[in-house]
Amino acid sequence: RPKHSAQAVGGVPQSADFTRLAELQEVKMREILFRGTTFKGEWVEGFYMTNSSGETFIQVEDAYSTKDVYPETVGQFTGLLDKNGTRIFEGDIVKRIFVDEHLQEIEQLWEVYWGQWCWMKKKANGIGFSFDSIEARDSEVIGNIHDNPELLSERSVVSGRE
Repeated sequence: RPKHSAQAVGGVPQSADFTRLAELQEVKMREILFRGTTFKGEWVEGFYMTNSSGETFIQVEDAYSTKDVYPETVGQFTGLLDKNGTRIFEGDIVKRIFVDEHLQEIEQLWEVYWGQWCWMKKKANGIGFSFDSIEARDSEVIGNIHDNPELLSERSVVSGRE
């Protein structure tokens, strides 16, 4: 009998080598976290909940207290970090500076949101593009659509340095 015989896993035969490889791989799940503004204007992070009366609140990470929040300010953590290690949430405004083909520095500001089955970024004109971890590492969170909506004015979104 061979050393690595096939085993049934979920009804599908698997070799011992494949099973061992799967065991060695680190299983990493995205952190599920939300952020919202309390009635006192404080940003809190934790688990998003609603009750039967329709009130919304966030159970803060210490798990012993909840904070009432404005539902329109609630955004989910994307699982992405910016270049400073700051968590990027839905509704954040990120800035990215890149050099174009004419060696000009271009500053772009984007709103982060969920759409098209992935995290997206969009300009003030509503045009959206996918937003991934590589791009996130080159970006910086500079505000959010609730506290700093002026950052997404047409002039500031895709302009070069002025």
